[in-house]
Amino acid sequence: MGLFGKREKKLCPICGKELRLFDGLSVSDGEICGDCENMIRGKFSIVEYWKKRWGTSGEEPQDYILQASDPLEKMTVEEIKDMIHSMKQVQTSILEDVGSKYSNIAKVDNCFIIAPSVLEVGIFRAKEYKNKLVATSEVISGEFAKGDAVTVTIDGNDVATKIIDVFLCSNSSTFQTELAANMGKHKASVGTSAWIILDMAEGLAEGSLIQK
Repeated sequence: MGLFGKREKKLCPICGKELRLFDGLSVSDGEICGDCENMIRGKFSIVEYWKKRWGTSGEEPQDYILQASDPLEKMTVEEIKDMIHSMKQVQTSILEDVGSKYSNIAKVDNCFIIAPSVLEVGIFRAKEYKNKLVATSEVISGEFAKGDAVTVTIDGNDVATKIIDVFLCSNSSTFQTELAANMGKHKASVGTSAWIILDMAEGLAEGSLIQK
């Protein structure tokens, strides 16, 4: 490409969509589009750590800076392609089973309990979130938002509950950081990965379905 020439069009090796400027992710042997990254982001948690920043002399650490490491960047294009293919096969099967009953479906990939402190999220949110389950989920169809009434299917049993909050899985920070920041639209739509906080304290498992 010349200095003032047109940028050469590049396509995502996974889905074939055009790679837009500042909307892709570099992986070990290529680049994938933001849509493909969003689909699998929930399976790759960002790791934050403190790194020494050395003084001008190069001998003594001056201070520490917060750094982030992304395990998705270490994956190959072929590994990601295989993962997305397998995910879509499972999602298609789920849609065939329950798609006629629910128009909004999310599959739980993993879950964990939270109990954030008042210093992290404030008095009201600390009380609201205490000992609640977070479902790291892939949204298969429709959309989920904070306050939604949902049905959670666990091993064939339906449980009625509500969504306390929703945060999109981030490519730059951890769940704890996103929770404390309390930013974003607090909703997730089809093709994305999200942390969905449910008004539940137990019983959720990998493979459970969140529906409405």
